Amino acid sequence: MTVRPSTSPRTFDVAAVTAGALTAGQAMLWSRVIGSANGNRPETFTHTLSVVLAGLAVGLLAGLPLKERLGMGTLRVGALLVAFSGAVFYVSMPLGAAVMLTEPAVGRAAFLAGAALASAAMAALIPVLCEASAALGHGRSLAIARATSALLIGAAVGVLVTGFVLLDVESLEHTILILALGALGLAQALWLAAPERRRRAGVTVFALGALGALGAHDRLFEGFLAHVHFGPGARETRYEVVVHGRAGVVGVTPDGRAYGDGLYRGAYSLDADANPNLLGRAFLVPALHRAPRRILQLGLGSGAWTRILADVRAVDSLTVVEGNPGYLEALWRQPAIAGVLDDPRVRLHLADPRRWLAQHPDRRFDVIVANTEWHWRAGATHELSAEFLQLLKGHLAEGGVAYFNGTGSLDVLYTASGVWRHVIRASNYIAASDAPFNQGRDERRAAVLAVAGPDGAPRIRGDRAAQVVDAILDQVSGDLAPALRRANDLWNITDDNMASEFKATGAGAWWRALPARVWRPDRAWPTVLF
Repeated sequence: MTVRPSTSPRTFDVAAVTAGALTAGQAMLWSRVIGSANGNRPETFTHTLSVVLAGLAVGLLAGLPLKERLGMGTLRVGALLVAFSGAVFYVSMPLGAAVMLTEPAVGRAAFLAGAALASAAMAALIPVLCEASAALGHGRSLAIARATSALLIGAAVGVLVTGFVLLDVESLEHTILILALGALGLAQALWLAAPERRRRAGVTVFALGALGALGAHDRLFEGFLAHVHFGPGARETRYEVVVHGRAGVVGVTPDGRAYGDGLYRGAYSLDADANPNLLGRAFLVPALHRAPRRILQLGLGSGAWTRILADVRAVDSLTVVEGNPGYLEALWRQPAIAGVLDDPRVRLHLADPRRWLAQHPDRRFDVIVANTEWHWRAGATHELSAEFLQLLKGHLAEGGVAYFNGTGSLDVLYTASGVWRHVIRASNYIAASDAPFNQGRDERRAAVLAVAGPDGAPRIRGDRAAQVVDAILDQVSGDLAPALRRANDLWNITDDNMASEFKATGAGAWWRALPARVWRPDRAWPTVLF
């Protein structure tokens, strides 16, 4: 059945723009969900984009043959394709999450399959619209150009609306529902705009689908994030508090542990004895610098470190920079720790830490504490590269100390040794400075014990105080910089090679056995390809 000439070309343009927006929005959510399901590893975006593009390619090839097989008009075929895409997108989310409870790998595969199938169905609409537009008297080239342009414009709008609006004002689960309803809404509009008769049946089906999604949404997505984040055998099984935002999802478990997009970010505890969040590392700050009057903390996390740093007697000012407002909202629910934000010495800035440092080149600090990402996560290079460490160094006063999380990576230690003269390790944290760390054990012990709360009582006290302090001090190594600089099997992490992310996946491990004239550790392309 051919399209009647009365059908306006603008109908096809609007359909292509809307389809592009929905496809881009779905791809963004697929990437976020799949990333949460595998710890936000760096290959997540590549895998998601690959299956989405593969789906688009298949859909573009299959659109016209499918239309001929169905024997329906253009707009009605388009309505069915869009509705199918929305349904697959919506149902695959809770289905994949449920499978992850038993088989995480199969669950992630279900997410990728859903992304490919939903993208293919939406892409199949484009050649159908192109043929219909050409049938109205436009040349085939012009029809393709108009449809492609409309699709790209829609994709740009979809990314902006989904990433900067929906995810900032709605939960991830509600955003999934909104995009699914958007697909059903477009399907219904296309069905109504079709010149064929018997419109009620299709409209009724789409309306019932939308009502079904609305009615079953809470049940379908119950525990969705916990299933995706934790999987089988995890200690945590649910969140008590969840804060959504475009910067990510902050979840707090019933036992007071904070998670960012499924990875542990700290605990709401000040108990150095129980030490659920390795809080002893925070107590070491006054033991690494004799007079830490001005401290910069990059990353608020649970706020426990902020409370301990503010309790250091020498501190005159504590500047905190956090890029995800969700941590602040979660902190307000913990009054024992949130009170630190009322301290006149504490200033909180909601901004990207690296951007904030670049925008304040004249600020200098005695100690910079950076709660950096797990070194293997996507984007970790942004906070662990030599360029970033040089940026930190530029904000240190004379004799200043940079104290940041290396999460056990020797490459991060090696990179730090190329920026500072002296590097030591405290548990999985790294302390670096151009001044030697020459404090004796007794001096460090006194500095740790001097950390006191607002009431003046020492934070570490009681019968086990001596054992707790010894356990904290035992985490501190000697100066590792000379040995690190002699190493020839570690990588210098840069913004270009992204070594902390791609080397950490294990990809390319065998390349290190190749002769030096062939293998260049500073060039990361082999680890990307293999």
